[in-house]
Amino acid sequence: MIPTQSPHESNRIVHASGLSIIAPINWDQILDKGPSIPFLCIASRGMPGRRHKALIAITQCEKPNDDSLKRFLKVKFQQHVAFEKMTIKRKGTFDDPPSSSYDLYVLISGQWWYINFLVAEEMTLLPEIVRQYIETIKFP
Repeated sequence: MIPTQSPHESNRIVHASGLSIIAPINWDQILDKGPSIPFLCIASRGMPGRRHKALIAITQCEKPNDDSLKRFLKVKFQQHVAFEKMTIKRKGTFDDPPSSSYDLYVLISGQWWYINFLVAEEMTLLPEIVRQYIETIKFP
């Protein structure tokens, strides 16, 4: 679920819109909304028919609500204004795994983008190796 090796350019996945990311080894593109919609989602390989244990999704979005951004930390992402937070969405139970979500909103040339890392673990901090992969995103 969590990559163990640093990003390698040969593993870059490019969407028809020009959006791209370097995928960790054993991760694949899983969703495609067509060439005109800049949306890219990659996930760790797992058992067919089972939930993905980790994924990264990137999409254009509307400007986030100012009230909701108050719950985020203001940061720089690739030299752009951005807002991030990491939350445990669900604690694990005997039959359902935990779920944590890293959410990042970034403003690039007047366009907002949303990046999400979802993982089936309880995490309060984004692993540095995952941050390295997110940093490889190229926007159209």
